[in-house]
Amino acid sequence: VLVAMGCGVPVVMTSLISKAIPELSDGGNCFIQDDEKSFAEKCILLMQNEEIRKSISRNGYETVKKQYSWNEKLEGYDVTDALKYYLEDGSFIAIRPSGTEPKCKFYLSTKADSYENAKQKADSFKEVLSEIVK
Repeated sequence: VLVAMGCGVPVVMTSLISKAIPELSDGGNCFIQDDEKSFAEKCILLMQNEEIRKSISRNGYETVKKQYSWNEKLEGYDVTDALKYYLEDGSFIAIRPSGTEPKCKFYLSTKADSYENAKQKADSFKEVLSEIVK
């Protein structure tokens, strides 16, 4: 439902679905109909009435944009262009684009009980990554 609304597609649904999304408003940003006849009538209304179709589409899009956009949900967090994968033991692999060259950079951080074990893990990471990234 949210994907369709986020694409500007007018949505007709049942109340069973709408209960999971508190921002939905029957006749405002979607149509919520439980019986077959009303459901079909709203579908036909959307096909025949351009003004209502545009209004429901626009309102649905704005609802998703306001309530479910990444920008809204990530407000207050640092934005980065790196991907960081944490492993169970606290080790991680980070990948980010170079700031000066057209390539990606990989960073490895290992945790172990000794330098030798940490180096062995790092070497294992490098071996796996070199197989994946060719």
